[in-house]
Amino acid sequence: MARYAEIADRDRLGIAAAAFAGVASATVEAALDAASAMADGYLRDRHELPLASWSDDLRAAVCHIASWTLLANRGYDPSRGADEVVRLQYEDAMRWLRDVGAGRVRLGSAVDSTPSVDEGDTLAISNRSRGWMRR
Repeated sequence: MARYAEIADRDRLGIAAAAFAGVASATVEAALDAASAMADGYLRDRHELPLASWSDDLRAAVCHIASWTLLANRGYDPSRGADEVVRLQYEDAMRWLRDVGAGRVRLGSAVDSTPSVDEGDTLAISNRSRGWMRR
């Protein structure tokens, strides 16, 4: 399984590092691994895994899911505005992954593990009349 985001990505795309300043790096990495595994559950319906490369759309979704996981473990407080933002980002990320899995949204520049097949030059010829005439 690929980890689709790293700690630096979370800081850049997810949530400010200061929000989880007391959280051990190993805990953050475990949350990113879990979020990546969750993403794979949706991606495998449309892509041959593991992905060989991916872009910030997937990185951001994984960061938002991991940030929510970390926040939920710390304790979600709906009266804190930042906590609510993290929850909304998580919900948006999950909706986006469902849309990717359903084929309504395409990943940004992802390359999956589908083998390249060169079928050579293909030419289709049909002599059957379709009833179309040029006038």
